Amino acid sequence: MDEEIKRLVDLTTIIRVDNNKTRKVEFGDECAVSRFSTNQSNQINLEELEKYWNKKWESFNNIWNRERQNYRFFYDIFQLFYYSFYQLKQNKVASIQNCRNPNKMILYNNLEGVNLHGVYNYGKKCIDLVKKFKTENTLNTSERKFIKKFSETRNKLLEHNFNPNGFKLKIDPSIWSLAGTNSFMDIIIHGIKEREYDVRIDYYEDYYKLENILVKIIKKF
Repeated sequence: MDEEIKRLVDLTTIIRVDNNKTRKVEFGDECAVSRFSTNQSNQINLEELEKYWNKKWESFNNIWNRERQNYRFFYDIFQLFYYSFYQLKQNKVASIQNCRNPNKMILYNNLEGVNLHGVYNYGKKCIDLVKKFKTENTLNTSERKFIKKFSETRNKLLEHNFNPNGFKLKIDPSIWSLAGTNSFMDIIIHGIKEREYDVRIDYYEDYYKLENILVKIIKKF
């Protein structure tokens, strides 16, 4: 099981693993920043990107073909990725502000879960489209490594969670773990026994790293 977990860490954006037999931290930084109680940072201003999109549309000379269709799809999916995180931040703040109202806190926490899945699903779709454009060669090694990890985080930890391809693990994302002031999501890993490991991802870091990479690609249009 330990080797399975190590492979999962190498493949995804997991930052921390707790072995529930010993309750000790196996990987990552135990003192990661509590984003939503300090600095939430700013997303890219979408208006700044319009001139790059317009340059791309003009390059097709009014011809609508498969390539243009994919770029148009990328335009829409990037915005869904963007607004999923925008809403996640709003719902996170609302959840914190309503911490003394259990019903409202649970509502906003569940909405955060919807938004978080949107971030990873739409982010993964953006990556798939970028691969179609063959623009990966404009990225450096660490950026290429990260987009692969982001995709596998969506695939292994949030989507295909019962014995995902290549692993004998039962993976159980915890929406409730989104409550609080940090930017972490806990994922419970069951082996033969229940809850053998807890792993953690930092969706704040994952979002901004991918946003920066996608914006870099768009600015090269």
